[in-house]
Amino acid sequence: MDLKVIFRIFKALKVKRLGKKPVEESGAFYRRRKTWMGFSHGFYMVENGGSLVARRVEVEGSDVWLFGVFDQNMGNEMKNYMQTHLFEEDINQDQIWKRSKEVVKKAFICTKRKMYDEDIIIGDAGGFATVIVMKSDKFIAANFGKYKAVVVCRNGMASQIGWTYQIIERELLHLRCSVGDGDERIGRSSRLVVAAQKVEHNTSLVILASEGVWEVMRIQEAADLISHIEDSETAAECLAEEAINRMSKSTISCIVIRFH
Repeated sequence: MDLKVIFRIFKALKVKRLGKKPVEESGAFYRRRKTWMGFSHGFYMVENGGSLVARRVEVEGSDVWLFGVFDQNMGNEMKNYMQTHLFEEDINQDQIWKRSKEVVKKAFICTKRKMYDEDIIIGDAGGFATVIVMKSDKFIAANFGKYKAVVVCRNGMASQIGWTYQIIERELLHLRCSVGDGDERIGRSSRLVVAAQKVEHNTSLVILASEGVWEVMRIQEAADLISHIEDSETAAECLAEEAINRMSKSTISCIVIRFH
């Protein structure tokens, strides 16, 4: 094993609680457990680290989860739109799966329009990363700006949502779409990417994290750091601590989802 990986594992075992831990926004359906059939999750946010959501809704006897980390400008509008339009009454699993990508895109467009009206500049420093998990066997994920959603395989390989990559014996092509309307205040790198994917037997983790994490470490470094940590909350804390130790100057928030 590489010496750098061993060093990161050693640091992870010494993890301490840093920053301010937020309350999950979960509506009436949330219960005080973080391990569910098929996966578990944990989150951590340093004070003034933007906002996050971890909400569970039961649809046709199965759980549907919405996770997300957001910057301060986009957070409230994005969360409110997605929760209002994704979890409508009398909706079934198939409808949620079919409409999820469209809801994410429309939430982004509406938020961008409101920010434009309020003369708030959408720069490369901000953004969001979100994932919708259904029946613990498939998910839709999206990221924008310097926030990233990252999938980690059981062999340790990490890949950002929106890229085509190979998981051992099977090649999965991510479904992608871009949203843009010619707004010159949005940089070329600020592209909304939405992906639909099944949870394969080799899928280990999904990491959602803000720019404060990714500005100081590569996605493979983050995967190496927490892949061995079974407890999702400890893994999220470990990412936050490492970002702080590396002198990150941006907002730090992250969610770790581990599939079992």
